[in-house]
Amino acid sequence: MNKGWRSIREPTEEELKEWLYQKNKEMGLDGEKDEACKMNLDHVGGACVIEGYITGCPGYMGPVGVIVWDGSPGYVDTFVREILGRDADNHPIYGYWIYATEKD
Repeated sequence: MNKGWRSIREPTEEELKEWLYQKNKEMGLDGEKDEACKMNLDHVGGACVIEGYITGCPGYMGPVGVIVWDGSPGYVDTFVREILGRDADNHPIYGYWIYATEKD
């Protein structure tokens, strides 16, 4: 396994708010990002950003956000960054975070 292509860091406060907002939207709730953060922040057991994640081909390459909820380690939500295009050096240009948890 190539361990040199990724790193793990804590999410910024803005990233965490955006993830919670996206999660609330997925659940059919409405509201501003700050409201969403207040509603769910107490239930976050842990969170991280995995930089440089790469799926099998074809797939996604970029940061992945992960929230593990306090109810159980099995309650996990994932988020990826929207890719808007590429710059002149062919590096991705990222937009907002998108809710990416697979539905049963």
